[in-house]
Amino acid sequence: MKKVNDMKLKWSMNIGLFFMFLLISSASKADTIDVWHVYYNQHLIQDFNAYSANEIVLKLDSIQPGDSITLRYYRDTPCYDCASFLTLENEKHYIFFERSNRGTGAPISFSVDQLRAIKNKGYFRPFLVFYYEGKLERRSDKIRLFRIRLE
Repeated sequence: MKKVNDMKLKWSMNIGLFFMFLLISSASKADTIDVWHVYYNQHLIQDFNAYSANEIVLKLDSIQPGDSITLRYYRDTPCYDCASFLTLENEKHYIFFERSNRGTGAPISFSVDQLRAIKNKGYFRPFLVFYYEGKLERRSDKIRLFRIRLE
């Protein structure tokens, strides 16, 4: 009788340990976040993610002809042949211009002179920079990366 009770106790302990293992392993799954690097004339100026304060301030008097900003976007499930896009927009989602490349992590660049030209036409608000891959079906598919403020 004692042997049967010991076996039942071991069985119930094993079942309990198994369920505890399942609970712990499901709660501790690793999660990654997307990151993006911003370069000014090929020099890294910012590393961003969804939790960082994502704003770049550029001084108008320090902008030189030919200056550029390059973005490299990274995620844990990259695509190597998909179209990737970067758009610069205003707060009402008017697209000033769009640039593209192929694949996650591929550099996408634009000229800072374009920003200054838009500013000189009277636009005084920050530029919003968005990223997306593939065919855009909804505006919510775009990922807002950062703001650029010209001073």
